[in-house]
Amino acid sequence: MEIVSRSLMKVKNCNEKHLHYRKESDIRNVIAFIMVSSMPFQTGGSGIISNLTVEKVTNEFIGIQEFYRKTEGLRIRHEYINISKAELSAEIGLQQVLFLANMMSKYYFYKGFQNIWGIVDKGDEYSISYAINTVSPFDGSKYHYNKTDVLADEYAYLNAVWQIIVSKNENNVYDMRALEFYPYSFNLLEIMP
Repeated sequence: MEIVSRSLMKVKNCNEKHLHYRKESDIRNVIAFIMVSSMPFQTGGSGIISNLTVEKVTNEFIGIQEFYRKTEGLRIRHEYINISKAELSAEIGLQQVLFLANMMSKYYFYKGFQNIWGIVDKGDEYSISYAINTVSPFDGSKYHYNKTDVLADEYAYLNAVWQIIVSKNENNVYDMRALEFYPYSFNLLEIMP
């Protein structure tokens, strides 16, 4: 399992469209891909004020960027996580994927950035795609996207959540304060079946 950031690549060819992640059309195309084109069976998000429709989310991302006058450079991050079905529990595999999708979404939001996600069943694996607004609605700060630093933090959190998901300890409690980011400590028995 790994996090792949497509937006940190120079140019991504998506359905015959070249995405540079720097134009309004790129924002709409990434959001549409995650919410509709990839045919997700589940979508969600964190920090989105309006309903989860392509147009409303696109307008919200662009509106925040225009409000803070930060429409230059990388305007949206597009990341995905692929999870082999063999790594998941046979009984609650889908709940594990939903839990991971929600927790990573909360990670981005608690860092200060809105995001949407979609889960696609690719046969032998699930793929969770994220679209992350690179401008914070709280203070207008830009998402720091130094590939090494950002991905190291994201991997630390992803691995901690993954350990929670697959842990077999008797009370399934994990204290998130061991990480740089922790929204709260929680008990998996309250969240997952």
